[in-house]
Amino acid sequence: MKLTNYVKNVSSIFPSDVTYYAPFDSADFRSQIVEYIMMAYSNLQIRPTLEDYVDGIPDLVISLLNSKKYSYTKLWETTQIEYDPIENYSMVESGTDTNTTDNTTNIGAQTNTSSIDNSTNYGEVSNNGTNSTTYGRTEENGQSANTKSGGQTDSRYTVPYDTSDEQLAEKTKTDFSNIKDSATNKVTAEEHTDSGTSNITIGTHTDTSKSTNSDTLGARIDTSNSSTTTAHEFKRSGNIGITTSQMMLQSERDIAMFNFMAIVAHDIIKLITICIYD
Repeated sequence: MKLTNYVKNVSSIFPSDVTYYAPFDSADFRSQIVEYIMMAYSNLQIRPTLEDYVDGIPDLVISLLNSKKYSYTKLWETTQIEYDPIENYSMVESGTDTNTTDNTTNIGAQTNTSSIDNSTNYGEVSNNGTNSTTYGRTEENGQSANTKSGGQTDSRYTVPYDTSDEQLAEKTKTDFSNIKDSATNKVTAEEHTDSGTSNITIGTHTDTSKSTNSDTLGARIDTSNSSTTTAHEFKRSGNIGITTSQMMLQSERDIAMFNFMAIVAHDIIKLITICIYD
């Protein structure tokens, strides 16, 4: 069976229900490989061992891609690199510069004192006033009574010239037989008015006050740290002289002839055909 007949009878040699890696994850890229195979190898014969197993050919292609994943991936990555073909030297130097500053300030003990003097001048102040109180007529009545009973004896003694002993000279005895003394008191105050005048004078004077506040701060050390970080990058490239620019251009032409798709197509053809043209 010719390869062209096989390709016409199948939808694709790449199954659609498989997860591919780059660049085979692009359906357009897979279609281009099939077109390249039909253009370059359409007259090759399918291996006889596969003619009765043509449905298994897509599985063989997937096995090929998996076994050569590392090689295909690295080859494909080399085609995506951008560079200057006449430069054989490229250096990139990057780094970080850090500048740190430490400041220390010693401050001795400090005392802050504030004083406030307040003075208020007052002129002469006089307060004059009249007080008047009116009382109505008042009358007070009172009665007192004293009663005496019993007796009272009064004795008088004398001392003769010829002796120092006292001798009774006279003795008087009074009897009280319920003697009563009574008195009636009546005090009447007519209606009258008490009035008075007050005059208070405060002479000119000055009130003064003084307040003082004192705060003491002990000795201390103030420190501060600052850090500045600067990132830098230095690039250098060119031709260091070991290879001429013409030689590097020729190498670039050789690389330009590299065909990744042709390599993959050739590996598939070697897998499923006997590489003999009909």
